[in-house]
Amino acid sequence: MHWALLLTIALELEPNPPRHGEPATLTIETRDLSAPLRVEVSRSAMLRRVPAGATANRTPGHLELLWPQPPARVQCDLVLRAGSEENQLAIRASSGPESADLGVRPVWRQVERPSSSGKLAALIAAGLALSLLVWPTIALIWRSSKGVALFCGFAATGLCVVFVMIWWTNFSTTKDYREGSCLITDRMLVEHSRQRTRTSYSPMFAVELDGHARIAGDSDSVAYNYFQPQANEKLAEFEIGKTYPCWWSVRDRDEVLLEPRGSQIAMTTLVTVGVLLLMAVPGWIAPATARRRPGARRKTSFRR
Repeated sequence: MHWALLLTIALELEPNPPRHGEPATLTIETRDLSAPLRVEVSRSAMLRRVPAGATANRTPGHLELLWPQPPARVQCDLVLRAGSEENQLAIRASSGPESADLGVRPVWRQVERPSSSGKLAALIAAGLALSLLVWPTIALIWRSSKGVALFCGFAATGLCVVFVMIWWTNFSTTKDYREGSCLITDRMLVEHSRQRTRTSYSPMFAVELDGHARIAGDSDSVAYNYFQPQANEKLAEFEIGKTYPCWWSVRDRDEVLLEPRGSQIAMTTLVTVGVLLLMAVPGWIAPATARRRPGARRKTSFRR
């Protein structure tokens, strides 16, 4: 808690330390202020609902709340978003010459996911078995260039292993999702990576699912990286205050999807199978052609 002359701001985190998508309550108390009250909240929090009498404005750097007439006491319901790059929640309230600042550095709890070494070994074995489809082509390339054949072999094997692991992850988690309805309460763009000339973003949404605060984005199908024009278009597809179909995980209550994951599986499968077929077809065709040619030579020698 931080005291200013005419402002008091406090933040309740329960439980503490919080987890990604955990709600928090911001309380602001004022005394005899006539100037507009302005509250800025950093990107580490999203808004669960706009407080009565306030207007909300989301800027690239923070969330801004404005009260034309400062209330004596107001509570703001927030939804915390945990990120390793933004582990500080900064809040600033100001009214005329008076201001109060609050900085909180919670220790975010990581969501633990079960892992199995046996399952991992089985997935790798399945990927290696799938890569056998392209080895006739690798053997064909080996006759011309061993270096190129080794490179293609490693690349094809790695592609098959990665494909099997991604496919199984998507498939195994898809059956654990249940469909529901989510009310969008806030939305923002999250900066993911900077390139030399452009920055990529992904959309993130604060939602209410069965009356509970959640965050959708970052790890689901609406969290692909986009450049800013495409990211803004994706963000605009889900309007604040409207309800949309969503899918929640029975394994992890914090994971909510605004788009079904099945489309990811279909796209991943089509792309991978297409690449594997392009690589495998030359190896399948070459042996058949080679078998026909020796037969033609034997027939000619018989006539002689």
